[in-house]
Amino acid sequence: MKNFLTNTVAGTALVLSLIAGPALTPAWAKTMLVKDIEVSADVGSIKNPQAAQYFANLETDLHAAIAARLADLATTGQSEKGVTVSVNINSVELANSFQTLTNLADSKLEGNVNVFDDQNTALKSFTLAVSVKQAAAFFPEGTDLSALTLDTPVYYQAMINAFADAVAARIAE
Repeated sequence: MKNFLTNTVAGTALVLSLIAGPALTPAWAKTMLVKDIEVSADVGSIKNPQAAQYFANLETDLHAAIAARLADLATTGQSEKGVTVSVNINSVELANSFQTLTNLADSKLEGNVNVFDDQNTALKSFTLAVSVKQAAAFFPEGTDLSALTLDTPVYYQAMINAFADAVAARIAE
């Protein structure tokens, strides 16, 4: 009797999850194609010249990293349908991290991410912050974190890659 009850409950749960699962997934996520990716960071507003120079290519680099991760979802240009992924990096946070950081572990890359459909209706919006700890997986093997500084290319590329991965993961949710 106990096995019958357990199997019945488990079977019912499986059937319900198969029926309800697709219904709980947003319609746009089932057939989502990415038409466009926009990345903005008002690097020109950063007063520290060293920080402004360091982040000069942030928009281009982050766009390329996100596009690479969403390549399987990209429209082929034959359709006007598709979502636009818009990322706005918090430039004030960039400048503050660069200027006042005394501990690399406190640094982060932060921005707002919005996903819009082809009618410019917001489908998803979230704030995303990636820390050095989260970016550690993207450091080359053998990187000495104690010797790493904020202005190194290794740090910069790891933060870009970690942020792009996080954007792609959140969009797929």
